[in-house]
Amino acid sequence: MELFNKYKYKYKCTPIVVNGERVTPKKSMKVLGVYFQNNLQWETHMEKLKNKARLVLSKMKYLSRYVDRNSMKRIITSHYFGMLYYGAAVWLNKMTTSRMWTLLNSLHYKGLRTALRDFNKAIKRPQLYVIFNRATPHRWMRYVNAKMAIQMMLIPTRAPPLAEKLKQNVGTNDRTGKLTTIDTSRLKIGKHAMQNCLTCLREVRFAWKHGIPEEKLRIELKKTFF
Repeated sequence: MELFNKYKYKYKCTPIVVNGERVTPKKSMKVLGVYFQNNLQWETHMEKLKNKARLVLSKMKYLSRYVDRNSMKRIITSHYFGMLYYGAAVWLNKMTTSRMWTLLNSLHYKGLRTALRDFNKAIKRPQLYVIFNRATPHRWMRYVNAKMAIQMMLIPTRAPPLAEKLKQNVGTNDRTGKLTTIDTSRLKIGKHAMQNCLTCLREVRFAWKHGIPEEKLRIELKKTFF
């Protein structure tokens, strides 16, 4: 134990100096509306999202007194869920922590209940899904990941370096009409994240052809995951 304590590694940031000015490192940084942390976690983003969602919900609750249900559904979709899932392709995946899933599910269904003025939770969650015909957070995650993965595979040659590298590490099998993926990467870092993002493609059952129109791709993926 003494030897361990003696050589215990302690992380220190290397100071960066630009034009004589010292740059102070930050634990989190906002990039295009998404909060990135230095440990590649998303607690800061979820905390900011929770506070913003609660503010929007309070205004929606007041508005629901004067607006009919169909209008509230459109308002919730555009002004609440658009905000709630902004940048979800970056921070929402199978590596999301259970605490984040719990919070996201809570905010998701609070929005649906607000649109129906169901503040006493008389309507069960499965019924809310039927009424609104809206994907759950988990289904939305699979839809977004599948759409991104397929678009990446459809990129022609001379793709951006990162997309080309990912394509080289993934094999596809579409003989059955159901797309499957084969991870051929030997990378130690990020390999499991790649596998998790591609597992959703095994649920896609439409004929796999290159040059799929964007509209058809969107419709077929929604049929699969929603």
